[in-house]
Amino acid sequence: MFWLVYRVPIKLMFAAFIQGAMRFGRFLFWAFVTASFLSHALAQEVTISQLRSYLMDERKSKHPDDETANRLSPISLSERLTDQALNRIVNETNPGLESVEQLRLLGDYSIFAPPPSNESPVFPAPDREAQEAI
Repeated sequence: MFWLVYRVPIKLMFAAFIQGAMRFGRFLFWAFVTASFLSHALAQEVTISQLRSYLMDERKSKHPDDETANRLSPISLSERLTDQALNRIVNETNPGLESVEQLRLLGDYSIFAPPPSNESPVFPAPDREAQEAI
């Protein structure tokens, strides 16, 4: 008889706990969706030539490296930042260590973007034997 008295409140407490956990899970889900949407909406999409000219302007205005790196963080690239393009930008603009790290991150994030138009690979037409094999 003793266990019947305490069984009901435990079930109610468990149900309340599950209901609260589900509400919190929905809250976390919508918070994540909103944060993802806002971060994507606030990101500026630029080309590599725009990025290069931006870094040249930053160098001319002599902004501190940490400010430049912070300004690079919301940027996303519309083209892939290849190793050659990254090395060329770093050599031309001579950014600080934090900016170089942000540029490397931009390069990593742009891995699935299309290659830059000036660096697109040109494949020669296959020779006659290869065409016949195809």
